[in-house]
Amino acid sequence: MEGPRVPQLERPRAALWSGVAGLSLYLALGPGALDRLEPRRDASGGCVLTAREGEAPCACEELPGALRRALGLPLPLARASAEDLERLPGIGPRRARAIVEERERRPFASLEDLRRVRGIGAATLRALSAQLFLGSPDPACRSGLTRSGALRPD
Repeated sequence: MEGPRVPQLERPRAALWSGVAGLSLYLALGPGALDRLEPRRDASGGCVLTAREGEAPCACEELPGALRRALGLPLPLARASAEDLERLPGIGPRRARAIVEERERRPFASLEDLRRVRGIGAATLRALSAQLFLGSPDPACRSGLTRSGALRPD
């Protein structure tokens, strides 16, 4: 004999709490809060996305990988950590470490040089091309993401 059926409430509950969290954030920061988010230094000197005024802006080249992904900016192939690389499509922890090792052995001159890494073929390279960049200018520096100029080059 089966017991009483309990409705699956996890998804609706998660959606409800996401909405409550978003509304709470909106009410706490006020209208237009998302427009005021800028990359600025936190107490530890790291670069975070915040609406707080008065903290020093980060240089565009200093944006960490997680913040770049949140802002829709590509990662710098010459500086990206293995942890940041493994979050890209088709790249896991082993391949990310192989990219970093190959970069240390022989720096990449172009994105095409990623094909030197075992397991990265034409299809993977095409998938990665919009999510990585090599050389300058850094796309974060020319994006003009903030009104205050926090991401604009010096």
